[in-house]
Amino acid sequence: MSKLIVRIEEAIDNQRGVRLAFSNPEFLLEANVNEALREYLNACTYNVPDGIGVLWVEWLKYGFSGRLKRVTGTDFTHCILDLASRRGFSVFFLGGTAEVANDVSVKLEAAYPMLEVLGVEHGYYDAAEEARIVERILNCKPDILMVCKGNPMQEQWIANNLPSDWGGVVLGNGGAMDFLSGRVARAPHMLRKFGLEWLFRLSQDFSRKRLRRQLRLLFVFPYLVMKFLVGGNAG
Repeated sequence: MSKLIVRIEEAIDNQRGVRLAFSNPEFLLEANVNEALREYLNACTYNVPDGIGVLWVEWLKYGFSGRLKRVTGTDFTHCILDLASRRGFSVFFLGGTAEVANDVSVKLEAAYPMLEVLGVEHGYYDAAEEARIVERILNCKPDILMVCKGNPMQEQWIANNLPSDWGGVVLGNGGAMDFLSGRVARAPHMLRKFGLEWLFRLSQDFSRKRLRRQLRLLFVFPYLVMKFLVGGNAG
């Protein structure tokens, strides 16, 4: 992760735009049937593997080469906020409920007193409010924009509202604001180490919908991976 942080620091210093995505199996399953999302991922500066299933693909194709390292969006958030606080880079957050956004503002002020936070906006608004938020972001031009609306909504938002020559760092980062707010607990370290966060989340917030999503990941994703490895096309 340190190499990625260095590259982002250099990009901000040189005003080079960066689009970064965290790819996990659920994200890739959606991209397999969503052409716009697939095009967005292909155009990103960096696609970061966030999910043990993504590493399995590399292991099956190349063996245990160690070419890829897993980087969770939550871990990356703290690293990039440390960088921003140290270097004086400005940040802007968009996503979550109004309560989550308020909590994030308070938590950031306490944890990163030197951090320049240009704004924290919640992600539930009408069309008129969205226009105001977009205008605010375009005018203040944060060095780092974190859009936390879940995929593929956050990627659609970025593609629809930011110009292609956006000069800052922008990343879709799912539930990062929920974790930053303290309203959602992370899985214990040992579960994270072995890629079992999904089991912890399922135990904390069980529903038939979440169970169906997880079963789809456990069965459909491996099938598509094997199909890709054998035939070169998962579509």
